[in-house]
Amino acid sequence: MEVFEAIQSRRSIRSFRADPVRREDIIQILDSARWAPSWKNSQCPRFVVIEDVGIKQGISQTLTRNRSYLSVLTAPLLIVVCAELGKSGHTGCDPATEKGDWYMFDSALAVQNILLSAWSLGLGSVVIGLFDAPAVASITGVPEGFAVVNLIAIGYPDEWPEAPARRPLEQTVSLNRFGDRFTL
Repeated sequence: MEVFEAIQSRRSIRSFRADPVRREDIIQILDSARWAPSWKNSQCPRFVVIEDVGIKQGISQTLTRNRSYLSVLTAPLLIVVCAELGKSGHTGCDPATEKGDWYMFDSALAVQNILLSAWSLGLGSVVIGLFDAPAVASITGVPEGFAVVNLIAIGYPDEWPEAPARRPLEQTVSLNRFGDRFTL
């Protein structure tokens, strides 16, 4: 699948078939995450691959207010995205003038690679951000010095949602100064 096609056709999938994800596909997806750019090549993202039903059930209990609760239970694969703290960004910086720790940004770059790689392999996915991160860290044994950033449920789609509306490009891009019209 060509990259622009993958970007435009990928959807959040919350309903999955029970078929297991092939080990070689899991490896390819995780390897694509490993190649994501990061601040000064710090490579702070880490990934916990969950296939165990009992562990997924425990994690699903941390999503009490999230509609993706069933996705965690039904997806054959769950990836817990973590990040090593204090490794990415301007640690020890002046927070008034500098951006600080970049672990969320670096993790998001890796997550985008995961989503597009999975889609190109015929797998659906959904990123889950609303959950009890300390509880997930405890369930999965994530040590101190690392943060659980998000979860990604992955599997073969059992639904094909329509593309949500997008703002026109001219409403999202400015030329030279914010708000100045960018002509297409």
